[in-house]
Amino acid sequence: MKKYKKFKKLIKNLREISFDLVIFCLDKMISNSNHFVLGADGGKRYADNTRYFFEWLLLEQNEIAYWITIDKSIKKFSDKLSNKKLNEHIIYRWSLKGIWLIARSKYVICSHSTNGSDVCRFINKTKKLISLYHATPFKKMPFTPKCKIRKFIGAKYQPDLFIIQSPCEVKIYSEAYELKKDIFALMGYPRVVALALNYNPEPYILWCPTFRDNMDQEYFEENVYPKKEEWKAINEYLLKTNQRLIIKEHPYSTSSPAELIDGLDMIEIGSKSKDINFYLSKASLLITDYSSVFFDFLSIGGKVNLFAPDLNWYKDTSNRGLMPGYIDIIRKNQMESLIKAISKSSPNLKNDIINLLGPFKRVNKNTNFKIYERIKSI
Repeated sequence: MKKYKKFKKLIKNLREISFDLVIFCLDKMISNSNHFVLGADGGKRYADNTRYFFEWLLLEQNEIAYWITIDKSIKKFSDKLSNKKLNEHIIYRWSLKGIWLIARSKYVICSHSTNGSDVCRFINKTKKLISLYHATPFKKMPFTPKCKIRKFIGAKYQPDLFIIQSPCEVKIYSEAYELKKDIFALMGYPRVVALALNYNPEPYILWCPTFRDNMDQEYFEENVYPKKEEWKAINEYLLKTNQRLIIKEHPYSTSSPAELIDGLDMIEIGSKSKDINFYLSKASLLITDYSSVFFDFLSIGGKVNLFAPDLNWYKDTSNRGLMPGYIDIIRKNQMESLIKAISKSSPNLKNDIINLLGPFKRVNKNTNFKIYERIKSI
C-alpha cells in the first residue's frame, strides 16, 4: 500500500513538472503581456501577503492580475470570493487558460517560494519575480540548495525583489536561500495593511499554536494541549467574563483538540485553511508560541501573550530550533498555562522584539502603492 502511494505521488509530481515545463517552453516562444500572476503555498491556498496584494491590484488599482491555484475548490475558502471580479480572476494553474496566462505574464509574485513555484516551478528570466514572503521567522530557516533543473534550463532561481517588514530578514533569508542582499526592500506587508485597516476587536481570544515538524496528535495531547480539567476551568472563566476562545491551528498542523473541548460552549475550533487575518481582525488578545503571526499583531497595537509548554523540545538540537534570542524572550514573557495566558494581563513584548529583530516597518494605506511602484521600477 505504501509503495502504491509513493508511486502515485511520483506520477503526480512528474505530471505537474511536465505541465510547468510546457509553461516555461511556451513562454520562450511568445511575448510577455504586462499582467500580474500571484500565488501562495505552492498554489494550495488563497492567503497571506499575495492574497491581499492581489485584491488591491485588482479591485483598487484596476490592474490586470490573476490568482493561480492548483486547488479547483479554492473559492470555498474565502469569504471575499463572492466578489464576481475576484472569481473571474482566479485561475486553475494547469488549465489551458492558466498555462497561457502564466506564460504571457510579466510579473510573478509569490508568498511561500523565492523561485516562483507558488505559480510555476520554472520562471523565465524575461519575467519579473517578486517575493512577498509570508512571515518573519522565529523558527530556524533550514538552508535550501538551488535546484539543478532550474540552472540547467536557464530558469530564475531568485527573485528580482524581496519585500520584508523587519531588517533581520535580510540576513535570515539571504543565508537560507543564497540570495543577494541588494534585492531586499524594507516596505512592510500587504497582509498587515489589511489587518490594520480592518482591526475591530470583539470579546474573543485567539489561540494560535503553530505546527511542530513531524509531530502528531499524540504529541500535542501530551505536550501542548491542556488536559480536560483545565479546559473546563477555561470554559468557566470565559463564561464569567463573557468571552470566547477560538483555536486556530496552523494550516500544516495535523492535530486538533476537538475531542478535549467537546461540550464546552465558549471554546471553538477555527478553520485551519481560513486566512489568519479573518481571526486576528476581531481578536482582543492573541496567544501563541513560535508563530510569527504575533509580529503582525503587535505591529498594529494588538495584545499578545506567549504560551510555549514544550520549549525544551524546541531547544533540542535534533529539531529545527528557534532563532537566536527568541528562547530568552519566551522564558522572560511566557505564561505557565493556557488559562493564565487567557486571564493574565499582557507583558510588554514589543520592546523585546524590537531589540531582537529591529524596528517594525510601519504600514499605512499607501504601503501597497509604494510596493507597486517599486515593482514597476524593476
